[in-house]
Amino acid sequence: MKLFLTFSFILIFIFSAKLFGQITDSDLHSPNQSPYKPEFSLWPERPTSTPEPTITPNPYVWYPCEPKVVKLTGTVVNVKAYGMPGYGETPDQDQKLNIKVLKLDQPINVRGIPNDEINQEDVLEVTELEIDTEISLNPLLGSYVGKKVEVEGTLEHRSAGGAITEVLLDLKKISLKH
Repeated sequence: MKLFLTFSFILIFIFSAKLFGQITDSDLHSPNQSPYKPEFSLWPERPTSTPEPTITPNPYVWYPCEPKVVKLTGTVVNVKAYGMPGYGETPDQDQKLNIKVLKLDQPINVRGIPNDEINQEDVLEVTELEIDTEISLNPLLGSYVGKKVEVEGTLEHRSAGGAITEVLLDLKKISLKH
């Protein structure tokens, strides 16, 4: 009797699934799959293997924001940019600036500081740093343009509209890299 009820239940289940369009005749006769595969199950299928991660790790070194002093290497280049009042929106009226930028030998990541107004977020894959210098270093900086250098300074996020890179280098020391 139990066998008869079980068999009857299976037939009613298949008939109702066909009636409501959940399965077709080809689903019942396909040798490659089970006759009925519901959209949900109390016993979900277990994966046969662990899926490969889709996120590739960022291989670049992390550097902290100010006040910690960092050492970096790269080439100093001169970048022409527009300054106040429109920073390029009104070229005829804007200042013409020559900004020194350090093109890094290797991209870096800059670690943000939680709850800091300016340096809160991490910045990934930084390739260039605008060089911000003290007045005493500014005249010397032009002699390093086009040369490979090692610098020491602190990193900070851009806080004003006039900066041309997302991260700035507050330069403390510079020397030629041999």
